[in-house]
Amino acid sequence: MFAYQQQLVSCYVSVDQYEVSRHASQRFERLQALRERRAERRRRADRRSQESYTTAV
Repeated sequence: MFAYQQQLVSCYVSVDQYEVSRHASQRFERLQALRERRAERRRRADRRSQESYTTAV
């Protein structure tokens, strides 16, 4: 019985670790996407300000 309980516990622990790592990778991907969008927005804003500067001059 004890061995069976041990197996159950290790199964739960591995499932828990899987969930934690999956959650961490999802959070990392979301952060990455957010950073890329922010960088794209910044590049677009820089380009726009550059264009307005060249048309003004």
